[in-house]
Amino acid sequence: NCYENGKEFIFSFVKSGAYVCLDKNTSLEILSDCETLQINISELFELLGDEFASSIINALIKNLHSQRILIKEIVFAKIQTWILNFLNHIANADKIVELPFNIMTLASLLGAPRQNVSSAITKLVKLKGNRIKIL
Repeated sequence: NCYENGKEFIFSFVKSGAYVCLDKNTSLEILSDCETLQINISELFELLGDEFASSIINALIKNLHSQRILIKEIVFAKIQTWILNFLNHIANADKIVELPFNIMTLASLLGAPRQNVSSAITKLVKLKGNRIKIL
Protein backbone atom coordinates (compact mmCIF):
# COMPACT_ATOMS: atom_id res chain seq x y z
CA ASN A 1 0.00 0.00 0.00
CA CYS A 2 1.09 3.54 -0.66
CA TYR A 3 -0.13 6.69 1.05
CA GLU A 4 -0.35 9.94 -0.91
CA ASN A 5 -1.92 13.05 0.66
CA GLY A 6 -3.43 10.89 3.41
CA LYS A 7 -5.14 8.50 0.98
CA GLU A 8 -4.26 4.81 0.75
CA PHE A 9 -3.57 3.19 -2.63
CA ILE A 10 -2.91 -0.49 -3.25
CA PHE A 11 -0.36 -0.86 -6.03
CA SER A 12 0.52 -4.53 -6.02
CA PHE A 13 -0.43 -7.94 -4.77
CA VAL A 14 2.60 -9.90 -3.58
CA LYS A 15 2.87 -13.48 -4.80
CA SER A 16 4.52 -16.35 -2.98
CA GLY A 17 8.32 -16.15 -3.06
CA ALA A 18 8.38 -12.44 -3.91
CA TYR A 19 10.80 -9.90 -2.45
CA VAL A 20 9.32 -6.63 -1.22
CA CYS A 21 11.18 -3.39 -0.59
CA LEU A 22 9.32 -1.08 1.81
CA ASP A 23 9.97 2.48 2.82
CA LYS A 24 8.49 4.60 5.61
CA ASN A 25 5.42 5.53 3.51
CA THR A 26 4.60 1.95 2.47
CA SER A 27 2.78 -0.75 4.38
CA LEU A 28 2.36 -4.44 3.69
CA GLU A 29 -0.83 -6.25 4.61
CA ILE A 30 -0.44 -10.02 4.90
CA LEU A 31 -3.69 -11.90 4.30
CA SER A 32 -2.52 -15.47 4.92
CA ASP A 33 0.15 -17.39 6.81
CA CYS A 34 3.60 -16.76 5.40
CA GLU A 35 7.26 -16.51 6.28
CA THR A 36 8.79 -13.05 6.40
CA LEU A 37 12.35 -11.86 6.80
CA GLN A 38 13.24 -8.30 7.61
CA ILE A 39 16.72 -7.26 6.57
CA ASN A 40 18.49 -3.94 6.70
CA ILE A 41 20.30 -2.70 3.60
CA SER A 42 23.65 -2.76 5.42
CA GLU A 43 23.06 -6.43 6.36
CA LEU A 44 22.24 -7.20 2.73
CA PHE A 45 25.61 -5.77 1.65
CA GLU A 46 27.37 -8.01 4.19
CA LEU A 47 25.48 -11.13 3.08
CA LEU A 48 25.82 -10.74 -0.66
CA GLY A 49 29.01 -8.79 -1.17
CA ASP A 50 29.20 -5.17 -2.21
CA GLU A 51 28.89 -5.37 -6.01
CA PHE A 52 26.09 -7.95 -6.17
CA ALA A 53 24.18 -6.42 -3.26
CA SER A 54 24.49 -3.00 -4.81
CA SER A 55 22.99 -4.18 -8.10
CA ILE A 56 20.08 -5.90 -6.32
CA ILE A 57 19.38 -2.89 -4.12
CA ASN A 58 19.56 -0.51 -7.07
CA ALA A 59 17.13 -2.70 -9.04
CA LEU A 60 14.69 -2.82 -6.10
CA ILE A 61 14.90 0.92 -5.57
CA LYS A 62 14.40 1.62 -9.29
CA ASN A 63 11.38 -0.70 -9.35
CA LEU A 64 9.88 0.94 -6.26
CA HIS A 65 10.49 4.41 -7.68
CA SER A 66 8.87 3.47 -11.02
CA GLN A 67 5.83 2.07 -9.21
CA ARG A 68 5.46 5.26 -7.20
CA ILE A 69 5.68 7.47 -10.30
CA LEU A 70 3.16 5.34 -12.15
CA ILE A 71 0.73 5.38 -9.21
CA LYS A 72 1.02 9.13 -8.82
CA GLU A 73 0.41 9.68 -12.54
CA ILE A 74 -2.59 7.35 -12.65
CA VAL A 75 -4.22 8.76 -9.53
CA PHE A 76 -3.49 12.48 -9.74
CA ALA A 77 -2.92 13.45 -13.40
CA LYS A 78 -5.51 14.40 -16.02
CA ILE A 79 -7.17 11.37 -17.57
CA GLN A 80 -5.55 11.67 -21.02
CA THR A 81 -2.14 12.38 -19.50
CA TRP A 82 -2.20 9.34 -17.24
CA ILE A 83 -3.38 7.05 -20.03
CA LEU A 84 -0.49 8.25 -22.20
CA ASN A 85 1.96 7.85 -19.32
CA PHE A 86 0.62 4.36 -18.53
CA LEU A 87 1.10 3.28 -22.15
CA ASN A 88 4.59 4.82 -22.23
CA HIS A 89 5.55 2.91 -19.07
CA ILE A 90 4.45 -0.44 -20.48
CA ALA A 91 6.02 0.13 -23.91
CA ASN A 92 9.14 -1.87 -24.67
CA ALA A 93 12.48 -0.43 -25.85
CA ASP A 94 11.18 -0.20 -29.44
CA LYS A 95 8.19 1.82 -28.17
CA ILE A 96 5.77 -1.01 -28.94
CA VAL A 97 2.92 -1.60 -26.52
CA GLU A 98 1.51 -5.12 -26.59
CA LEU A 99 -1.87 -5.32 -24.89
CA PRO A 100 -3.15 -8.84 -24.23
CA PHE A 101 -6.70 -7.46 -24.08
CA ASN A 102 -8.95 -5.07 -26.00
CA ILE A 103 -9.43 -1.32 -25.54
CA MET A 104 -12.62 -1.82 -23.54
CA THR A 105 -10.77 -4.01 -21.04
CA LEU A 106 -7.94 -1.46 -20.77
CA ALA A 107 -10.49 1.31 -20.20
CA SER A 108 -12.11 -0.76 -17.46
CA LEU A 109 -8.71 -1.49 -15.88
CA LEU A 110 -7.81 2.20 -15.85
CA GLY A 111 -11.29 3.34 -14.81
CA ALA A 112 -11.61 5.58 -17.86
CA PRO A 113 -14.17 5.89 -20.65
CA ARG A 114 -13.35 3.72 -23.69
CA GLN A 115 -13.41 6.74 -26.00
CA ASN A 116 -10.75 8.55 -23.93
CA VAL A 117 -8.49 5.49 -23.92
CA SER A 118 -8.91 5.05 -27.67
CA SER A 119 -8.14 8.75 -28.27
CA ALA A 120 -5.07 8.57 -26.03
CA ILE A 121 -3.74 5.54 -27.90
CA THR A 122 -4.28 7.28 -31.25
CA LYS A 123 -2.53 10.41 -29.95
CA LEU A 124 0.38 8.36 -28.60
CA VAL A 125 0.86 6.68 -31.97
CA LYS A 126 0.67 9.97 -33.91
CA LEU A 127 2.86 12.08 -31.61
CA LYS A 128 5.55 9.58 -30.68
CA GLY A 129 5.56 7.21 -33.65
CA ASN A 130 4.81 4.32 -31.32
CA ARG A 131 3.08 1.12 -32.34
CA ILE A 132 0.27 -0.37 -30.31
CA LYS A 133 -0.35 -4.07 -30.76
CA ILE A 134 -3.59 -5.33 -29.30
CA LEU A 135 -3.56 -9.10 -28.96
